[in-house]
Parts: sequence; C-alpha cells; structure tokens
Amino acid sequence: MSHSVKHIYKLAKYCMGGALAIGIINIFMEASTMAATNTAVNASVSVVSSCSMTATTNTTHSATLINGQESTAVSAYESGIGKTTISTSCNDSGGFSIYTVGYTGSTIGTTNSNKLVGANTGFTIPTGTGTSASNWSMKVETAPGAAGSLAATIDNGFNEYREVPLNYTRAAYLESATYAGAPTLVTTTYRAYISPMQAADNYAGKVRYVLVHPSSAVAQTTFESAFAMAGKSTYTNKAGVDTGHYAMQDMTSSICNSVVDYGTETQLIDTRDEKLYWVLKAADGKCWMTQNLDLDLETSSNSVAALTSLNTDLNVYNDDIYNANYGYTYNEGTGVITWTPSSPTYTSDAKHANGTASGTTISWSNTSTTPRSVNLTVNGKDIYQKDGSTFSSATCNYYTTPSCLGSNKNFNTEPFAVNGEHGKLGNYYNWSAAVASNNTSSRTASTYNAIADNPKNSICPKGWRLTRSSATAAYNDFKSLYTAYSSFSAKANGYPLWLVRAGRVGNGTLVNSGYVGYYWSSAVSSASDAYYLYVRSDNFDSSNSYDRVYGFSVRCVAR
Repeated sequence: MSHSVKHIYKLAKYCMGGALAIGIINIFMEASTMAATNTAVNASVSVVSSCSMTATTNTTHSATLINGQESTAVSAYESGIGKTTISTSCNDSGGFSIYTVGYTGSTIGTTNSNKLVGANTGFTIPTGTGTSASNWSMKVETAPGAAGSLAATIDNGFNEYREVPLNYTRAAYLESATYAGAPTLVTTTYRAYISPMQAADNYAGKVRYVLVHPSSAVAQTTFESAFAMAGKSTYTNKAGVDTGHYAMQDMTSSICNSVVDYGTETQLIDTRDEKLYWVLKAADGKCWMTQNLDLDLETSSNSVAALTSLNTDLNVYNDDIYNANYGYTYNEGTGVITWTPSSPTYTSDAKHANGTASGTTISWSNTSTTPRSVNLTVNGKDIYQKDGSTFSSATCNYYTTPSCLGSNKNFNTEPFAVNGEHGKLGNYYNWSAAVASNNTSSRTASTYNAIADNPKNSICPKGWRLTRSSATAAYNDFKSLYTAYSSFSAKANGYPLWLVRAGRVGNGTLVNSGYVGYYWSSAVSSASDAYYLYVRSDNFDSSNSYDRVYGFSVRCVAR
C-alpha cells in the first residue's frame, strides 16, 4: 500500500537594500496510515502488514541570497535553512521504498509539476543545479534514528543535490527487516539559486513523497501500468478475444500498493463469468471494488467457471466449514481447492417484490447455515440505482416497484449517466454464501475481537477478500474507509465509493431498497448473526450484526 506526504514550498523574492531574500517554507503536509492482511493458503493466522510515514520540519526553511548567490553558499546552510525529516515505520518483511515527485498544482508529469510557479506573474523557476540560471533542487540523506532504527539506502543520485523529478522516482529504500523497534529516518534539504534577473514574485511548488511496500513495488500512477510492470497481460476471453482489461484474479498486494494516487480507478474483468467491475485505489490505501458483486453461484453452467482456488478466494481446505462434507474437494497433485455450492443462484423478478397477493414472491429460503443467493431483475434485465446523492423525493415505499422505475426515477433497467455500472444492484447473498461454505453451523463464537478466527474463504475473486469488521480499527475495513474520507455520506452514496443502497432480501421479499445498503463482513457475531455495514444517505455503522439468513450485498477488497 502507499502513503503520501506532500510538502509545499514557497520562494519569495523581494528587494532588501540591494539584497535578494529567498525563503523556502514548509506550509503543508499530509500523511495517512493503512493496513492490509496477508493470509497464507491453509493457514489460520492473519499477519497484518502495517506501514506509515510522517514528516516534520525542525526549523523554518529560509535564507537570504545576495546578488545571485546560491543557497549553498550561505554559512551553515544545512542547519540554517532546516531539514524535513521523514519517518517511516513498516513491518513488511519485503521492505519498503520512498518515492518522490514534483507535485506543483496537484498534478504529476505535466510541464510545470516540478517547477516553482509565480503567484502573480506566472513565471517559473525550473528544477536543476548550477548557477547559470534560476533553479531549485533537492537532496535526501539518511538520518540517525533511535536505538534499533535501520538505515535506508539512498537511490537514484538523491545523495547529492539533483533535480526534483517529473515522474515518481525512488529516493530511498530498505530491502528487508524493516521494523526493529524504531522508525527509519531520512531527511530532505532543498537548494535554490535565483538569478538577479528573476522577476520578483512569490514562487510556490510542491514535492510529494509516497511510501510503497514491499521494496520491489514500483510507484505507478495507473492500475494499467502497475499490472504491466508486474508482468501481467490483459485478459483473453473464452472466445479468444483480447478484452483490453486486466483480470481481477491477477491483483496482488504489490500491484495495489504500487498505485500511489488515491482516487485512481479502472475496470477489471472477473474471469469466472467475464463481468467487468470498477476498482478504486481508495484513500485508506486499499483497493476496493466500487460496484456490488454480481457472481451467480452455479452448480452446473457454461456461463460461470467452476469455483476453484485458481479464480476464487478459496485459501483453506479441511477445517470445520471448508471440507468434503460442505462442498469442498482438494487435489493433492495440483493443490487446487474447489467449492461446489449446494444451491444455485435464483433469478427472481423484482417488479412487484413485496410479497403481497399482487406481487411476486422472491425465490428465497431463509437459512443461516447453507448458501442462498438471488439475482433480482425486471423483465429479465439488471437493475441500476441512481446516484444516491441525487435521489428524487418520490415515495417508493422502499421497494423496487414500477413507480420507482424509469430514466427519471430512482431505479432503472439501464445504467444512469452519473454512476453508470457503479449503480448496478448486483446479487444478494446470505452469509454462508458470502463466506463460500455449504454449512456454517459450527461458526458460533464471535470473532469481532479475533479476526484470525474469521472464515478464510469467500466468494470474492482470487486476490480479493470479504470485508472485515472488528473492534480494532485497523482491522475494520469499513471503519478505516470512513476515517479516510471527510464528508463520508456524500462519498459513500456517490463518487468515489458508490455504496449502493440495494436493501436486503428475506422471507421472500425485498426490503429497504433505495433506503439502506447492507454489506456482509467475514466477522461472526453469534450462532445466528454476523457483522455487516449499514449505510444510508445520512447514517453509517460498521459495528452492527444481523441474522445470517438474509441476502445482503457483497463488496470485495484486495488482499
């Protein structure tokens, strides 16, 4: 996963009795902390990889330059202008890397992104070294840390003053044994030379730092470049046609971690049924599906591939709910795990799904221990929800009824312009289906305080997992998402998270569609309940539990 720290620097030039005064001032920084879970096949312990980066400035970045002097000519430059100290703590056994890039104007790789830009004149100061023209540069050094701190290796010439990079460039790294009880420290200093002919102005620019791990991960700005860098190819479908999309099953923690810009999106294809899903690098540092899972659980079909550990999140065989008694087989020669659901996904018309005499009762059997799932359609077509932030005030009684269907209503059988495929309701799964087991009756003890005891398998694609709920914030996926975004309700109901309020299915009826979104987690609450996310336009709660018999939505997060 990646973490970012942004620094904004200003150069102010003005006349002081023939002298030129230049100030480099740190006025803003940002940092975030994230965690991911790495779960080994057939293991029952989750080891959390937790990495964070912060930055502090110990003195004001300022100096006075006279008649075109460069800042390094000032006595005691290193201490007089001050240093920015970057502190990293990371327990990834594969190490970490710190990448840096010019970020002026909150853009990367554009003409002025590594320049200083005048606030009034629009004139620029390019990055570089020397004294032939105005320029600025940077240098990164290791810094002594507390006892147990490990020293990073400086990379790509950053041990000397060099240009601020136009694209992400690795400045420092630690290959392994990353956390020994004290953070690893590096410091950055900045050099400036201002020509006597440089126009007076307030010149400002930004440098961004990101932490990626393991150290082999390369900072990328798109999912496509991250997949390509990892040696992946776009998916060729069953008809032999290159789809131009990468496979969800090829997602790895390294690929997710290397995508460093939050808000980056792409569409990936699920190789099991060749459906496309939107994926987001969210502000919590994780890679999330931003539309609901729509996988039909088939017992025999040509449209959906057999669910195996090659394409599905099946990591464990031969524990209390993942064995031969509950639909599982294990090939000792290949090591492939296969799950055959005991019940297929039903398709029901939701046009009048209210359980009344005039309505159509949904094919649904309330069972908390065996898998159930349903695909709701209207006249055989998928259902899409309008952008949640722009719902009309029409009363729908919270059901998907004809009065709520249409291009100007809250639901339609065609994607809406604003959220498109993000708004697709997807399938509804009871908890046993979500955790991919034909019998979960043995799961009776709460795992809210012990995520290692959560079910290890799910119906998510390989490389992805079911979300977690936990009393520990770092392990509570929806809680960390909530913490990462300000004005969460707007972002949850619209861009960028698109948490569809699809309601729930139970007792043959659809309830609260358009009003509440219910999303299963892998955490057990009791013999009958499991934890889930409850989201409305004005409310959010990831600490509730509900009866496992009901059909909820599923969102997956990359491992």
